[in-house]
Amino acid sequence: MKYDDIKNKLHENQNDPLFQPYTPSRLELIDEREASNGMMKSFNDLLHLTPVGVKFYFHEEEGVIYERPDEPIRFCQAVDYVLKTSRNLLLKKGDISCPAARIVLGFEDNEDVLIECAEKLVDAGRFKDEASAIQVLSDVPTIRGDICSVLLSSTGILPDTYILQSNPSVIMRVVQAYQRVYAQPLRFDVTGVMPVCGNCAVRPYVTNEICVSFGCDDSRKFGDIPDSKLVMGMPFLKAVSALRSLAEMREKHEIPIHFVI
Repeated sequence: MKYDDIKNKLHENQNDPLFQPYTPSRLELIDEREASNGMMKSFNDLLHLTPVGVKFYFHEEEGVIYERPDEPIRFCQAVDYVLKTSRNLLLKKGDISCPAARIVLGFEDNEDVLIECAEKLVDAGRFKDEASAIQVLSDVPTIRGDICSVLLSSTGILPDTYILQSNPSVIMRVVQAYQRVYAQPLRFDVTGVMPVCGNCAVRPYVTNEICVSFGCDDSRKFGDIPDSKLVMGMPFLKAVSALRSLAEMREKHEIPIHFVI
């Protein structure tokens, strides 16, 4: 079959269930903790890493049972804490010390705070003028709605997005698994501001697309991200599709794997 014929076939059948990305309908029938543990085991087995789950809560009573920071910290610091301790951490507005993170997470909708962030970027030499900094900051997707808290989890919760840290080789394996499912390139925007909170936590949630970040100096410093690693943000269902695809790729090479979901 010629290349153009293959593309036409995909286009004609794009609404056929057989051509749709994997959707884990079984998740509706099983315990959330079981499903979460299954996802974490799959990440470990297939990619040899442990991600951090990000869950956005819009009701005050949600997430109240979880630990909160003893003092305000940066979002990237909180991600690092969960990675190193395997504990779940709940963040409210007052728990986040970085004003840019509060903006992108939907806790802050104040023009003065945005201007303050822009001024700091100009002072640091990152932008030539305040207007340019404000434009770039404004282009980063933000959470809309009355958000109450954000949960960073290591297990037990099915998140809205996953944050991964790994080397380029592993990130490429995820890209290949994505292309195997969706038959198209993985396209993403790379920004130099808010690379973890904005680009890898919020952007996947808002756009439902996988995102990759190179990490800025601050996020690498405060989030303890080695220079050898990239950061990836994955919407939950895209993560399920990618993991299933990776499992099938392993099976075709007769490498035994364990895939729970």
